[in-house]
Amino acid sequence: MAKSVGDKIGQAEYATLYTEVSNILGTPVNVTDDTTAYGWNVTPASSSVSVGDKVTAVDWNSLRADILRCYFHIVNSTTTSPVISTLSSGDAITATQYNNMETISTFNYANRFTAHSTHLTSSTGLTATQTATWNGTKTLSVTATWTSLAHKLQFWNAGGKLRFSFSGSNAGAGNKDQDWLGALNGFGTADLTATNFSTTGPASTVNTTRDAYYLFGNSDASTILTLITMNLSDINPAYSQYDENYLLVKAYHVSDTQMTFQFQVVDADTGDQTGIGPAVDEDITVDVTGTITVLTPNSLAVSVAAPSFSSGGWA
Repeated sequence: MAKSVGDKIGQAEYATLYTEVSNILGTPVNVTDDTTAYGWNVTPASSSVSVGDKVTAVDWNSLRADILRCYFHIVNSTTTSPVISTLSSGDAITATQYNNMETISTFNYANRFTAHSTHLTSSTGLTATQTATWNGTKTLSVTATWTSLAHKLQFWNAGGKLRFSFSGSNAGAGNKDQDWLGALNGFGTADLTATNFSTTGPASTVNTTRDAYYLFGNSDASTILTLITMNLSDINPAYSQYDENYLLVKAYHVSDTQMTFQFQVVDADTGDQTGIGPAVDEDITVDVTGTITVLTPNSLAVSVAAPSFSSGGWA
């Protein structure tokens, strides 16, 4: 709560700010709701001050350092607006100093699941290609494994992302192959974070609320949730003759240390009447690739190891 000139600023006010920043930096809480989740699993530089004790310049400056670490992770700058200043030994905390610190601390907590793009290390988690001629449904299941529950929560809480993409290659000259090629290469990317699922592509069905924490609490091997569905006609209305054909990404929570993701391509087209006799459903010769890119948080505030990935390939 903002302070006015003349207000006493002591241990209680310090404790409010310390609780906020130590929650962001400290031990992750095991919950299934991102509104109550926090914890980057690192040790704060600051310490609590006991009731009745005086807040020293060392206490204040250590707290400031922690708040700046969080701010830097989120926005890639240590120049805050408003400015939060240091104290010299014997200085009193002014209302302006406290209010400025509170403003930045509140900003940090509201954005605690965010890592600035320069603080995300990109690597390929897994990529696999279906090269055989195909039809019907093909699925690539990929399991992500973290070393512990704390590692998994740290990854998501500090702004980690998993990015999903499709691509196609080696298409035949026929319309169906070319339409699938256009859809696979036009999918864009889809990002899963602690608080959101989003895409850069044209998919008409994107379940934005099925974020990592939602998956923790609402999915398992018997409840596999679809994150995104892109019909071929989403990429080009001219593909509407193949509107029963689509690409999907699905996911479910396996355990405290594992999540499984599925890439699917579904060709449910029954074919076209080309003359006398039954409809002809052409097979697809396009090579289909599914890729998971890992965006791992790494900054002065927190450094996270990427999860590992395993898969049995397309089936």
